[in-house]
Formats: sequence, structure tokens, C-alpha cells
Amino acid sequence: GQRRRLVAGDAAADAEDNAADAEGAEGEEGEEEISCDGLFVAIGLIPENEPFKEFADLNGWGYFDSDERCLTKTPGVFVAGDCRSKGVRQLTTAVADGATAALAACRYINEN
Repeated sequence: GQRRRLVAGDAAADAEDNAADAEGAEGEEGEEEISCDGLFVAIGLIPENEPFKEFADLNGWGYFDSDERCLTKTPGVFVAGDCRSKGVRQLTTAVADGATAALAACRYINEN
């Protein structure tokens, strides 16, 4: 079935945390109105990190588990951007991750 959501007013849903809720029940049809003042639409939230899981741990959603230093369980392998588990997925945070990972890579090269 097809489900459509109408959005208006003062609440918003985080697509990553509420993906099942946002999709509705299997085969459910109809419309639902959600009251909110603002909405961020994120498309393509399924990370394609599976081929690299031997180098970096994945969390339950398939994102690389890494701290703010962008390090992985494999020395010399760093993660940055939207493939990494983090609270905010925006261009500015992805760019910051890139700078952090690049500096970590430079440190790694200098030390090894």
C-alpha cells in the first residue's frame, strides 16, 4: 500500500531514529497529518558500509562506529562524513570530519 504524510505545525521526526514509524505499517494506506514548525527531509539514509566492516565496526544502523577523532579499530583506517555514526548529518559536519580524519591520517603517517 501507499502512505502519504502531510506535515504542518510544531514537531519534527528524526528519520534515522524513527524510520519504521515514518514508513507506517506494512501495507497501510492513507494519510496522516503531523503538526510541526520545521522539517528536515533526509533521503538515502541507508549507508553502504557493509563491504568495509572488517576494517571498522558497524553499529545497528550500518554506520561506522567511531568517536569524534574518526578512528577505527584498524590502525591507518579513518572514517569521515555521513558514513560515520554521529548525531548531526549535515554538509558542515561532514567537512569537519574530513579535516579531522585528514589530520589523524597525517599523525598516523608521521608516527609510523
